[in-house]
Amino acid sequence: MRERLAIVRSLTLAIALVSLLVSTQSTAQQELVGTYVAMQSGYNQLGATSQFWTLEITAVENGKLTGKINVAKFECRGDVPIEGSYRDGKLDMRTVEGSRKGCGNVPLILVVEGNKLIGTRAGAPIEFLKK
Repeated sequence: MRERLAIVRSLTLAIALVSLLVSTQSTAQQELVGTYVAMQSGYNQLGATSQFWTLEITAVENGKLTGKINVAKFECRGDVPIEGSYRDGKLDMRTVEGSRKGCGNVPLILVVEGNKLIGTRAGAPIEFLKK
């Protein structure tokens, strides 16, 4: 009888821990949903330049995220769909292929640091701040 009681307690504890872990992951994912802004400085053939970005994460579920990214100028200006994954505080996203000629499949790799997303876009450093 005591052995059965010990097994039941162990199973109950294991189920509670798994539930807590799933709940924590779900909360962390939902906190990513929102709008972020960034300014990315760099150089092109004309000299110094800056681009203003808006990243809107619209959904994060089971480690998959979707949204859109908007750049204020250049050939990819406007809203471009984006999708990717979220795991262990890291976002690995790409613009959706075929969204605009030359604007698809651009990598955006970010790490969550408080209310910031810090990383690279197409290999160049970028830092988004949640609005």
